[in-house]
Amino acid sequence: MLRNARDAWVVWEIDGYLRERHREIKVKYDFRYSVLMFVFIGLHRESWLTDEDLVGLSQDKIEPIKRPLG
Repeated sequence: MLRNARDAWVVWEIDGYLRERHREIKVKYDFRYSVLMFVFIGLHRESWLTDEDLVGLSQDKIEPIKRPLG
């Protein structure tokens, strides 16, 4: 992005982009125990977490993770 920049304002655009990406990642990978199930559900729906990755969890935890949307 900087390589093709014609003015200094592009630095602020990059700053905004990086701040937004940081926020997205911080929310997506929030490993506090209180929200961990939501993280697992999101990662499973995006195929970052497979059924094989869930082996070892109790069934009452696996069911909500694998439950389809709707």
